This record gives sequence, structure tokens and C-alpha cells, in this order.
Amino acid sequence: MIRVLLVDDHPVVRAGYARFLEQDGGITVVAEAGCATSGYISYLQHQPDVTISDISMPTVGGLELLRKIKLRHDDAKVLMCSMYDGRNLVRSALEGGAIGFVTKNSPPENLVTGVKSAYSGHRYLSDDLSLPQFNQEADDEADRIAQLQPDLIIVDAESEARDALEHVVFATRDARRPIVMFTDDSDTSHVKDAVAVGVSAYIVDGLASSRIKPILDVAMARFEYEERLRQERDQARSDLQDRTLIDRAKALLMKHQGCTEEQAFAKLRKVAMDKGLKLGEVAQRTLDMADLLKS
Repeated sequence: MIRVLLVDDHPVVRAGYARFLEQDGGITVVAEAGCATSGYISYLQHQPDVTISDISMPTVGGLELLRKIKLRHDDAKVLMCSMYDGRNLVRSALEGGAIGFVTKNSPPENLVTGVKSAYSGHRYLSDDLSLPQFNQEADDEADRIAQLQPDLIIVDAESEARDALEHVVFATRDARRPIVMFTDDSDTSHVKDAVAVGVSAYIVDGLASSRIKPILDVAMARFEYEERLRQERDQARSDLQDRTLIDRAKALLMKHQGCTEEQAFAKLRKVAMDKGLKLGEVAQRTLDMADLLKS
């Protein structure tokens, strides 16, 4: 029997999912939760075989729940569901560790198949999703953006290209740019989703033409500020990782060559200077070689 946890902020959706899943005979719903916070608590209490989580939920979204579960148990099987089939949204879920993605517009049989596939350890996408198609659409957007080299991207939420926002965000993943979105949709959950995927400004119900340039200027400034913070964060992480590697490599040399910490560091630094490498790279190679000699 496959034990399932359902996490969705709509009771009717949870009831429908539970009824359909348990009709299969090989699946039982062991717990339900109406938000990500209670969903995480239920996960810890019941340790389900498969967790089914909605993505868009108040306060804390399904992607954050996925992150917390995967931090707790890396082998946890989480199947994400959403009424949206945005390409970037699907990719974010899969890259975050979800074992599958089922849209709420797909046939209900897809949910049962998804649970069984997840339980078996196989990735699953509902019938209306296709990763090759996602990749091609994102590549097309990326090609156009690479040709134009814009300083800023404006997205019209009413444009004919469905999932335009997700395409643009994914297409700029390697060369980030500020994104301003104009829409008639004031749903706060959609605002949060847009900001989460990288939108610098979210404009609802239009505005006077005289205000457009100041908003674009603010979006540019905010983007540049956030990029500086991102770069500083990435550099701090890289420095911390290098320090950890260097400390491990020093300990290894001290153990096997009977030298002091200062002597071990001097050895690593000399190799780095002689080879024209960063100290962290030398430390990593030292540890890799030690692992190789063990095997």
C-alpha cells in the first residue's frame, strides 16, 4: 500500500484527490494539510511514501515545502501539482528535487500514475507536459534575447505567447536582466509567483505614460542592487567552500606527512603558485587524489 500525504490549501481539491487515489486500491491517504507549514509537520509525523503538494499556497509556497522536505530527507518523493503549467515553474520544481509534476488540468488518472511512478523512483510528468518542448521554447526565447541584447525586458501578461514570463525568465538564466511585467491580474498569489521567479516590477491595471519611465528606472536600480547582493553571496559561499577544502587538505597532509599546519599550508600554496591554480583547486585535487589512492 502506497502511503500518501496531500498538501493543498483548497479542501475540495484535497477531498477530490483523496477519493480518486483511494479508489485505486493500492494507495491510501495517511494525512492532509491545508498549508505548507502544517504539511511539513504532517510529513515529519507520518513519513509518507509520496507527498503531493500544490505549488501556489498562502504565505509559504509548495517549492519552499519541497526544499525543506528534501533538506530533511534527500530521498523523499515529492510530486508537485499546479493549475499552471509554466515551463519555468515545472523546471524549478524538478530542479528543486521534485520527482514529478502533474497539472490540475490533466486527466485525474495522471495523478494515480504519477504517485505510482514516484513510489517506484521514476520521474513523471502529466500527459500535457513535455520537457523537450520546454527546452525548445526556452531556447527560441534565449536566441532572440541573445540577438537583441536588451538592457531590460517588458512582459505583457496578456500576450498571445502562453507562459511568456516563464519562458523569458528561463531564457535569461545565464545572463540575467531586469524584467517588468504589466498585467490586469491583481491576484496576490500570482504577484508572489512572479517576484519569486525574478520579476523586478509587477504593474497591475496599467498606469499613466508619465509614470512608466520612473518605474523602469526603479526596476533597473533594484535589479542592479539585487545582482550585487547575489554576487557577494555567491562569492562568500565560494570562499567558505574553499576554506573548508583547504582545511581538509591541510589536515590530510599533516596526518600523512607529519608536518605542522603552517608547513601543510605552505606546501599547498607552493603547488598553487607553481601550477597557476587557485588554492581551493589545489586542495580539491589533493583530496581527490587521496580518495583515488584509497580505492
